[in-house]
Amino acid sequence: MKTLLAFVCLLLIPLAQANHFDHNRTYRACGLPIYPPISWVDNHQVKGVGAHLLQQLFQRFNLTLSFEQDFNWQRCLKEMELGHIDIATAMYKVAGRQNYNHYLSTPIVKEPIVLFYNRQHPQKFSQLSDLKGKTLGVILGDSYGDEMDDWIARHMQVDYVSSGEQNFAKLLRGRIDMMPLGRYGGQLQNERLGYQDIIVPLERPLTTDYWYIAIAKKSPLSAHLTELDQALQQITRQTDIGELMAQYAEQYRISTRYGGAHD
Repeated sequence: MKTLLAFVCLLLIPLAQANHFDHNRTYRACGLPIYPPISWVDNHQVKGVGAHLLQQLFQRFNLTLSFEQDFNWQRCLKEMELGHIDIATAMYKVAGRQNYNHYLSTPIVKEPIVLFYNRQHPQKFSQLSDLKGKTLGVILGDSYGDEMDDWIARHMQVDYVSSGEQNFAKLLRGRIDMMPLGRYGGQLQNERLGYQDIIVPLERPLTTDYWYIAIAKKSPLSAHLTELDQALQQITRQTDIGELMAQYAEQYRISTRYGGAHD
């Protein structure tokens, strides 16, 4: 009997703790502006797989969440550091970001990072040494894991840009040799811009990484990491992430076909 009572008490702990959330507050989220199907901004609203899972997570605790965003990814990170944004829909784990963010332990998406290049300027990548001295287009704030970031900084020429469109334009003009993008998001961006016959990915991934939901340390949500993490684990176990990725990929294609996204 005592064992059963203890078990019931454990089950009730998350519900009791949930009462300490500020239900009068509207929490703010931000995400990558152009990284479908995981995250993109359409009509100043963050959309995608990350936002979908985050909305489900907040509904479990009856919390209000705003996905309004009219700034770039670098600004998103800065706003989280300042505590003006509570949570990011999806990001990689990077050592520097852990100074101002907590990451929920459950990854939401696993994605290979591949190198896109211009067919008119063929590239090869069978080993890392093939990339030495190449010019890589990188969006400000992007990371490919601490170890890979360090290797790139030491062995490649990095050309920073503020948007994915700038990277594609530079690749078309031959001003960079290649650019790293997630296989899923990169292909969708390529389709939207109509460059899929000119710009193509190398087969070998540069790396494979995981996307996580991140919470600003200055946000009141940081006091509820355990509850949020447990709930996210349940959500991801009950969700077919592959099907969700396909669903939001199609939603992105439709939105761009009718001029919704990135106008």
